[in-house]
Amino acid sequence: GGTNGNFRRNFANCVGFEKNWAKSATKAKADVALVVIGAWEVLDLKINGFTFALKTLPADTMFRTQMQRGIDALRASGVTVALLEVACMRPVESKGGPVPALPQRGDDARTRHLNELLREIAAPEDDGVFFVSGPKEWCADPTISTSLSYRWDGVHAYKPGAKLIFETIANSILQLPITK
Repeated sequence: GGTNGNFRRNFANCVGFEKNWAKSATKAKADVALVVIGAWEVLDLKINGFTFALKTLPADTMFRTQMQRGIDALRASGVTVALLEVACMRPVESKGGPVPALPQRGDDARTRHLNELLREIAAPEDDGVFFVSGPKEWCADPTISTSLSYRWDGVHAYKPGAKLIFETIANSILQLPITK
């Protein structure tokens, strides 16, 4: 929950995430792992009294390090890694939603910055890691980006939103080289 406009979340369940990613890819006998992030990563983090403000060197370093841990675990399991573009979000209060509408999620400069970092991570050639562009509509088409039929809280995809993502990325994913 949050107090005074501050939202708090315990990320203890994220410890060892990279092992879970690799285990899931192995169990599924996957050729490609699609990494979908963004709803939490756009937020500033406060850890042990230090604030990792987005778009700062400490926050960027932590982001790159954590992403690389996950990528390395996936690559060690033999899969190609596809990093999905972080979508522009249009958060709204939703009845029964577990998280309030966090304004940082609606800041397109934040998602744009994360996408710049993801593109940098995916940039080296022949490393089995690729950036995959998502639906342009999330940023450019208000009839879709603000529709609660696509994203029930303006952040998390509902069936039409998932369909839009899938139809947008399917050809890109199918064209990725399999690196097993």
